[in-house]
Amino acid sequence: MERVQPYYKLNRKRKEIEVWDGQPNRNMRVYPKTYSLDDEEIGIVERLLQRDFKSAILFRRHSNEVISEMALDILERRG
Repeated sequence: MERVQPYYKLNRKRKEIEVWDGQPNRNMRVYPKTYSLDDEEIGIVERLLQRDFKSAILFRRHSNEVISEMALDILERRG
């Protein structure tokens, strides 16, 4: 069974976020995609990890790809 929603894991020490989307590669293994974050973006990601709807509306067109992806995921799945 395939995972529908991606799983996000925030690493504050390395200032990066891992996205586990559940799509296997050609070896049938699932590896995360990692994105680097700035100090300012860590606070935004923390609010989005709490599935805050208002923050999702504000940051749906953010320049960072993972932040806009998280915001759109919240808006499309309603929570």
